[in-house]
Amino acid sequence: MELNTNFSYKEIKLFYDGENDARLKERLFIILNTFKSKKKSSYEIAGNVLTSHTKVQRWIRRFNKYGVDGLKNKPKSGRPSHLNNEHKIKLQ
Repeated sequence: MELNTNFSYKEIKLFYDGENDARLKERLFIILNTFKSKKKSSYEIAGNVLTSHTKVQRWIRRFNKYGVDGLKNKPKSGRPSHLNNEHKIKLQ
């Protein structure tokens, strides 16, 4: 799969190193491996990052379309949290 981006490997690596969210970090890791792989298939990239090839395809497509913001979770609907910011900070 190919990346269509203005980001460099170094810039993505900086995002990766500074990220604390495990899910976003995994997605950035997929993008980093795609940079390294140079036109390898999603199956080969998935083997390198130990995930499914469909997940690799999904995140590369979203990265190509929206950049790093496309790798972030979309807002979810549902009941609002009963925790205030103070409680959320204590849980981290």
